[in-house]
Amino acid sequence: MLLAPRFFYRLTARLFDEEPFLREHLAILHAILEGDTARAANLLGAHLQASEQRASMRIERVRSLVTHAPVIYLDPLRT
Repeated sequence: MLLAPRFFYRLTARLFDEEPFLREHLAILHAILEGDTARAANLLGAHLQASEQRASMRIERVRSLVTHAPVIYLDPLRT
């Protein structure tokens, strides 16, 4: 769980001028500290949805940057 994000962030560091999750986490934390649990829950939901979209963007970026040699034992069987 900790290695995959580190790998993706290293290869996609310039995808955003500023990492959006930092502000999102801070907004959630402020809502919690203010006792506004409904707003915190809404912010968390929005954050999770946005995170999913950003993760997909990162995966697509990494997919275009990283290539691997074919693995022979995974080639389809020829009949």
